[in-house]
Amino acid sequence: RFEKAKNIPSFVSSGLFILVKLLAMFVAGLIILKLFGRTSRTIVSAGYNNFWSNLGIGVAGMVAVPAVSILLMFTVVGAYAAIILLLSFALILMIGVIYGAMFLGATFEKLIRKEKEIRLSWTTLLWGVIAEGIISLIPFVGWFAVLVFCLAGFGTLLWTMKHRLEI
Repeated sequence: RFEKAKNIPSFVSSGLFILVKLLAMFVAGLIILKLFGRTSRTIVSAGYNNFWSNLGIGVAGMVAVPAVSILLMFTVVGAYAAIILLLSFALILMIGVIYGAMFLGATFEKLIRKEKEIRLSWTTLLWGVIAEGIISLIPFVGWFAVLVFCLAGFGTLLWTMKHRLEI
């Protein structure tokens, strides 16, 4: 039964994995764009205009949220809060990766079309997902570049959520 799977070259299976991952990111991004269109435009434009500060917020969030969750788990009272915080962290991180692809796509579209405004559409998302997939194939430097855009997306999402949740 499994003999055919052994005969598949590893570069084919890893290429198929990358293709499925990029397709899944594109579909998830389309869902985010459809459900949260105006908010997504706000997040991408804020992330593009304040890229470095949002990158710093993303790095700080990557360190602080798990550290606080671990500290909360040691207390009996904070165990449920820690679980909720970690699950929220994972969800926001996944959405932040998609916004990182949108930043990358907006950057490419702005450079190609030489426009002053950032437009956000399915083509922006497609550019970003394809660019992220190609850049991630470059060892070390590409991985670091993709990480930077994903952390900037994560930081912008954290910053936007903080300001939206304030009363």
